[in-house]
Amino acid sequence: MNITSIPSETQAEENVKMLAPIIVQAEGADESTYVAKTSRAATKTATSLLETPQAISVVTKTELEARNVQSVGEAVRYNSGVLGDYWGGADLRYDKTLIRGFDAAQYLNGLKLSEGHFAGLGRPEPYGLQRVEVLKGPSSVLYGQNAPGGLVNLVSKKPTAETIREINVSLGSSDRRQGSFDFGGAIDAEGEFQYRLVGLARDSATQTDYGKNNRQYIAPSFSWEPSSDTKFTILGSYLREDLGNQVNVLPPIGTLTHAPFGRIPTSFYTGEPSFDKFIRTSKSIGYEFQHRFDDVWTFRQNFRHDRQDADYRYVSYSGAPLVGTTMRRKRSFVDQNVSSFAVDNQAEAEFSIGRVDHDVMIGLDYRYIDSSFRFGTAAASSLDVANPVYGTLVQVPPTTRSEQTDQHQAGLYIQDQMRLDKWAFTLSGRYDMVDSSTSNRLKNTVVDQDDEKFTWRAGLVYLADNGLAPYASYSTSFEPTPGSDFGGTAFEPTTGEQYEIGVKYQPIGFDSFVTLSAYDLTQKNVTTSDPDNPGFDVQTGETRVRGIELEGVAVLNDSLSLKASYTYMDGKVTESNDYEGNVPAQIPHHVASLWVDYAFADGPLEGLGIGAGVRYVDERFGDMANKMELPSITLVDATLRYDLEKLAPELEGVNFRVNASNLFDKTYVGQCASTRYCQYGARRTVTASIGYKW
Repeated sequence: MNITSIPSETQAEENVKMLAPIIVQAEGADESTYVAKTSRAATKTATSLLETPQAISVVTKTELEARNVQSVGEAVRYNSGVLGDYWGGADLRYDKTLIRGFDAAQYLNGLKLSEGHFAGLGRPEPYGLQRVEVLKGPSSVLYGQNAPGGLVNLVSKKPTAETIREINVSLGSSDRRQGSFDFGGAIDAEGEFQYRLVGLARDSATQTDYGKNNRQYIAPSFSWEPSSDTKFTILGSYLREDLGNQVNVLPPIGTLTHAPFGRIPTSFYTGEPSFDKFIRTSKSIGYEFQHRFDDVWTFRQNFRHDRQDADYRYVSYSGAPLVGTTMRRKRSFVDQNVSSFAVDNQAEAEFSIGRVDHDVMIGLDYRYIDSSFRFGTAAASSLDVANPVYGTLVQVPPTTRSEQTDQHQAGLYIQDQMRLDKWAFTLSGRYDMVDSSTSNRLKNTVVDQDDEKFTWRAGLVYLADNGLAPYASYSTSFEPTPGSDFGGTAFEPTTGEQYEIGVKYQPIGFDSFVTLSAYDLTQKNVTTSDPDNPGFDVQTGETRVRGIELEGVAVLNDSLSLKASYTYMDGKVTESNDYEGNVPAQIPHHVASLWVDYAFADGPLEGLGIGAGVRYVDERFGDMANKMELPSITLVDATLRYDLEKLAPELEGVNFRVNASNLFDKTYVGQCASTRYCQYGARRTVTASIGYKW
């Protein structure tokens, strides 16, 4: 609409009625295959991936179900630029994801998930997700404080007018037993009221002796849509995890290299079954509100309150070298509570001035975090690696660290997405204010820190008629750095900047999407040791990562889908008093993956589907000192599914599937965070499930 042309009231109403379904379709219509067409992660608007001047990977609902993913890390393992579960996937405390060489934060429906200390990094339930979006590169311009590599946005299952009835039962490796359900649909005949109820319960051991992987999850949601212009959705969730002892770190000698007695088994348990426990609960309640005033203005408000509590105690390897086969151990506990409130207000205006179409968004968000953390550690009895005997009485150690942290973050942002003929231009800016206060309850001291930062992004895309879209962009980020230097001056935030160029390709009339990108990413103000004052840090460090990413996903015909990716990363510590010239930890030079899915559409095998994937991760260093080099790994995954209706019509809606991760059961070390600690990666896991949809 040209702003010099004012439509009649009737015409405006018709335009609104036409526009609303288009937005809904853009967000949900690309979930039926592996290929996504839109994402809100980069712009907070329903922008096509082709018009977004930044690399984005999307894992659709179809792919999540086909691969039966068990974690967010598993979900993104076939995307370029990303290392999901880069610690190997055997440590169930975390969903550690590395994007372009940096740890990535997780968001749920556009709002950041709570993060505490090492027991407070949760693992969201993937069965409750509709899709997973990976935004690569700095993201602070719309989201505030973040590492420069990018972020992972999780989109939860939400109410829908479509009737959903699904139950599943599965058995698998490590005595796994699991049941899940997904119900949803319209409550009334008009579809004004809708609901969704997703649940899961699991009882399982792990590859480690005495390990646990138990969880209970429930996620109710309800929507009220009185008109095509207004929608209000309430979203809730509860997750309880019982994980036993997950700090199963081991010495490098005996895992990464041979010890005189051979290798330590992957099932070896360093803890004490009668003492160890890890109970973590995650609760959230929130809402999403949207109202379209006319054919120009739309307002959205998203709110969520998160609460996470962790009660954790464990016996683990101390880090001291083995004496023969004797391992020294320590006992520790963690008591942590993290609570957060987050609200994001967005006013979006769509209009035209002359030949230029504008999509302008003005936003104001606020987040408050209240975190309480207690930790204690002390020596524990030793253990014989060759002949472990458990049952030693263990006392909870005294508290050695106790902190209370409060943080407030407020950000004001504006974004203009402009379109002129075949050119799409995005310009965004944001100003953040972050105030935090940390109380040391043992020393009765308080450290206050106030940070303010402006970040921005600019990007340009050319949309050719043949589906090619070359693009270029520049973006910045910031992340507060806790602590102070020798003189007591609080550290400044680390900052990031990225130059990115690339080309996206969406062939006309062909269900596929390809992205080729190259980037130069730099993080500044990194802390490094103070050469003049041992034990203190200064902010003179800098890290640079340059890379090339290629990712393609395609539905070649009604039976065959594939997803392929290749990543090249050149990481280097460019300035440091400790590690200048080294490669940052966990950054391999090469990462590649291929997933192929084939469904038999006719003949005697009709109803059968098979899938297979291969993942390669190049050699990398586990530590910043570059002393712990992890060998390259190649892992294979596979899936097989069958629609039992093809066997007998009365079995309509019943399906059977088998999924395998690390199919050939390769034993490998997933990570070595230092010269003292290593962890094995996940061994082969097989899950067989039967489901019923009606």
